[in-house]
Amino acid sequence: MVDPAPPTHAQPALAPRRSRLRRKYLVIAICSGAVVFTATDYLAAIFLARDPYTLNLRLPVSLVALVVLVGLLIIGGAIVHFVRQWRRPLERLRVTLEQSLADELPVDEIERLDFGALSPLCPVLHDLLRDRRRQRATIEGFEREVGQRVAQRTDALERVVGRLRTQATRDALSGLYNRRMLDECLDELLDRCRQDNTPLGIAMVDIDDFKLLNDTLGHPAGDSLLKAVGQLIRSSIRPQDLAFRFGGDEFVIVLPNSNRVQSEVLLRRLTELVDALVKPLTVARRPRLSFGIAELAELTDGATGVALVAEADRRLYAAKIARKSKPRAA
Repeated sequence: MVDPAPPTHAQPALAPRRSRLRRKYLVIAICSGAVVFTATDYLAAIFLARDPYTLNLRLPVSLVALVVLVGLLIIGGAIVHFVRQWRRPLERLRVTLEQSLADELPVDEIERLDFGALSPLCPVLHDLLRDRRRQRATIEGFEREVGQRVAQRTDALERVVGRLRTQATRDALSGLYNRRMLDECLDELLDRCRQDNTPLGIAMVDIDDFKLLNDTLGHPAGDSLLKAVGQLIRSSIRPQDLAFRFGGDEFVIVLPNSNRVQSEVLLRRLTELVDALVKPLTVARRPRLSFGIAELAELTDGATGVALVAEADRRLYAAKIARKSKPRAA
């Protein structure tokens, strides 16, 4: 975009104006000198005429008064000229520049105003202000672009961090929390339940004959069963409950504010859901859930989460042994 040419109508009008001001000051100086010289000569004639020896001082006194007057007029004119041509225009130019820098005044306005003797600087200042605004617009565009790129990179980084956090705390196959997450939060949860004097149950769940399923139908079928069991657990537990894949075909369910009866109801319903899930499988013995439940109130004070999980695991294997002693139809 080509910048418009600076207006030139204000420059030619300055010379005639200055000429008129000079003629005006010259006329005033001549008139004032004539008046002062006449008055001085008249006063000198009156006072010096009394003494014939001092009569010859009449003309020098008048001339000295005239010279002093002319000097005073020159000094006063110089002061007035400085104020009119420099001081006031400089103040107006300063205010105009401040307004232009603050975007309160258009840049082109600096060439439309009269700044006296400083007017030749206006085109240069105009170009500098336009270049400054152009550079500032470029910098602002660059900053916006950089901000957008940083925001995009930040979003991408947050998504990556979220995925890594999920991978660090979740089991990829079942979608449940992993054992590392269980080790980190179980002791804290036990301490909170002891402080609040609320019950806490731990259920250890195991899939019977899971190895037979893998050997008969292959590991993909076993992985599909683990994934389906994880989905059933997530959909069956309460919002305050926590479910973990303990390892292999074992799961741990933490049941805050739940007594043994409520925990057994949940686990039996989950067992029925898994029994319905494995009905289509063609294996000699269909997989089935076994579980053992341990409660915080049954342990001694100061017992850790590891002891509670171990007690639930012991009761799980006791239930498995009891089940194996009973015949079961294929």
